[in-house]
Amino acid sequence: SSDLKDERMDGWDLVQEIFCRERKPLPEYTRMLNGNTVCSELVEKINTPETGCICAYSLQGKTIDHVAVYLGANQIIHATEGSGVCIEPYSRYLPRLKGLYRRKG
Repeated sequence: SSDLKDERMDGWDLVQEIFCRERKPLPEYTRMLNGNTVCSELVEKINTPETGCICAYSLQGKTIDHVAVYLGANQIIHATEGSGVCIEPYSRYLPRLKGLYRRKG
């Protein structure tokens, strides 16, 4: 299905799928994120959200444990256990934001 909102997947699977559709594949989660360390070979940290950037969050503690993609206009797409893939306001999770990252290349 081309409609991601119909899919049941975890957060990193969703981010990988979005980037694959843009022909910018990303590696497995463990190669990309390790605690609060993000693989700088493939992404660069940015200060303000831009369409298509990866939003990294700490929802459960102090390390990065959740990711989303910024869609623009204060909207992110992400996957949660309870709701599956959903679009929500970027500002809702802002207090838990650990970083914004743009795919290199």
